Amino acid sequence: MPNISEMLQSKYLKKEDFPEAATLTITGVSKVNIAKENEKPQYKYAMLFAEVSKPLLLNSTNIKRTAKACGSEDSDDWTGKKIVVYNDEEVEFGGEIIGGLRVRRVIVTTNKKAEAEHDAPF
Repeated sequence: MPNISEMLQSKYLKKEDFPEAATLTITGVSKVNIAKENEKPQYKYAMLFAEVSKPLLLNSTNIKRTAKACGSEDSDDWTGKKIVVYNDEEVEFGGEIIGGLRVRRVIVTTNKKAEAEHDAPF
């Protein structure tokens, strides 16, 4: 039987879409109308990615985190940059811990020990 998150489809990314963190390439930011059909328009910003078809609705926390991760407060500069999107179980809303999506910068690490072993003479 399907899980309730599978039964409740969304045209936007949700925490259940990320059982594991994913590195995504930003293709743009746009304003979208999130109001239900026949309701007054309600606009939010959404970030689009090369690797997934659904956009990520942006809240103030993720806007600030993306700006920091991309090194710019101008969203036009974010295009082509990579960020990590992950499910943070500690996200709070309305005084309740409900979990949600967060973004962070991509951390590039090098394995100095492996490099040293690779470069060592036999």
